[in-house]
Amino acid sequence: MGKDFENILDRCIAQIRSGEADVASCLNKYPEYAAQLRPLLEIAVLLHREPQPQPRREAVSRGERILQDRVAERRSSGAVKGGLVGLIRAKIGVGKTVINRGSLPPMHWRLRWVGIVAGTVAATLVGVGVVAASNYSMPGDFLYPLKTASERGQLMLTPSEVGKTEFHIVLAERRMQEITEMSRRGNTDQVAELVPVVGQHLEEVKQVLVTIDEAKVSEELKTKLEDSAVRRLGELEGALQEANEDTEPVIAEALKASGESYGTAVEDAIANAPVAAVIGDMGTIQVIVTDPPSPEEIDSLIVQVTTIEAHLAAGQDSKWVTLLSEPTSFDMMELVGGKETNLGSQEVDTGTYTQVRMNIAEATVTVDGMEHDVFIPGGTLKFVRPFQVQGNETTVIILDFDGKGSIHVTGAGKYMLKPVVSLLISEAPGELSGE
Repeated sequence: MGKDFENILDRCIAQIRSGEADVASCLNKYPEYAAQLRPLLEIAVLLHREPQPQPRREAVSRGERILQDRVAERRSSGAVKGGLVGLIRAKIGVGKTVINRGSLPPMHWRLRWVGIVAGTVAATLVGVGVVAASNYSMPGDFLYPLKTASERGQLMLTPSEVGKTEFHIVLAERRMQEITEMSRRGNTDQVAELVPVVGQHLEEVKQVLVTIDEAKVSEELKTKLEDSAVRRLGELEGALQEANEDTEPVIAEALKASGESYGTAVEDAIANAPVAAVIGDMGTIQVIVTDPPSPEEIDSLIVQVTTIEAHLAAGQDSKWVTLLSEPTSFDMMELVGGKETNLGSQEVDTGTYTQVRMNIAEATVTVDGMEHDVFIPGGTLKFVRPFQVQGNETTVIILDFDGKGSIHVTGAGKYMLKPVVSLLISEAPGELSGE
């Protein structure tokens, strides 16, 4: 992709500068590169607004010395070969700097330097106050591209892998806060765009966690990740509970996907922590089933659950904990309108739990007085979603079935149960949170 992408980037920047195109039209023209092009073109637009303030000579010199030092460090370590990137001004045309293109390093390094230069140049051009103000911006706001450019610069200038990992956790939190705010505003398109970004940051965290040997550092990162997961997913759960019919499916999917990203990252962090998890006090997990309105033509939908288990992530002491061991049945139609049924509660070890799985044995549906067997593909539902159980407290797991989306009629007139279920977490009975 390297050379083709570089040519496309050059072409788009030239067209934007000449007024022939804008960011949106370039992204529409090259949809396969939209994700990579967007931040770079937004930076180019920011740096080319007229009139351009001129930075103080000493500020530019100081910035260039910093970048020279960084490149020298990377060259000495063998990470970079060739000349200085040249502040990418040759690429975006800031000022009158001319760069010998033959001295530029490979394309992937040049793209990475965009983050450094954008953060440094933007801070110089528009002032620290504006950059600070951009921290409060949201997707779609005028200053949001400056916020993300500054973040990329910060990330690239962070010297240690542990520091970068901590910052990736912070960035995942920021994107989760933005997802929650966009959910409350009803901006579902932006919610969908932000979810994979959270996953990318947490994937970076996972890759570094497995390389850390120092017990204290590993434990600290694990704690930060756990706290981030519980806090930010809980906030998004609140937004889900406030959602309307139009936005609820997108927000529920965002909560599920981000919960999985956080869950796998937490599991890796705990597994890698050299210090064994301490299991002490006991807490309680209560399991509740609830259901929104279902199709009117269904008289009853009886589901038999055999077992429900939760996974305690505790390094070498990780285990599945049984929450429901005796088969129990419930009628979804009796839950219409937000009613609940309690499947029971179980005293468990305190700690961080990352998954819940439910096994369904069979189901029957009654339509117009006629009872039909329901086929259940797989038979097991799994939810990856970190939550914590505290000593002497009750954590409530709410299995929120979507009656409209869970039952399907095949072409042969057979009924199939493919449950659409959200996993909601609450720290006290009767207080729904949401996934």
